[in-house]
Amino acid sequence: MTEETRFIPVRQVDVPGCRVTIGDGEPTLFLGGRVRIGTARGNELRPESDTVSRHHCVLVRRPDGWLLRDLESTNGTRIGGARIRAGILDSPCSFLVGEVPLRFEPTSERIEAEDSGGDRLGDMVGRSPAMRALF
Repeated sequence: MTEETRFIPVRQVDVPGCRVTIGDGEPTLFLGGRVRIGTARGNELRPESDTVSRHHCVLVRRPDGWLLRDLESTNGTRIGGARIRAGILDSPCSFLVGEVPLRFEPTSERIEAEDSGGDRLGDMVGRSPAMRALF
C-alpha cells in the first residue's frame, strides 16, 4: 500500500521588515534583512543633508531585533543624544543620522505567495511538504 503525501500550498507569508521615516516625511517600507543609509548611490535610504555621510549607517535584521550600526560616519549616529557605534532596535524609536531625524518601526508584512508547483528552487530539490513550503 502506498502512502500519499498531500501538500497544502501556503497562500500568505509573513515577511519581516521595517518602516523608516525621514523627518516629517512619509514612511518607507523595507522588506528583507538590510537597509543601508547614506547619501551615496546604492543606499536604500538616502537622506539629503551635508551632515549625513556617504555610507553613514546600516540596519540589519537579526533574531533579537534590528542592529543599527554606525559605519564610522563623520557626524555620528545618535539615540537619545548618545552617539552610538551599534545598538539593537526592537521597538519603534527615533534616532539621528548626522542632524537628520529618522523614525524606525519594526514590522511584519503579510504577502500573497503562490505555490510554484515545482520541486526545486535554485540548487535545492525536494518534494516533501516542508521543502515545498520553504520554496
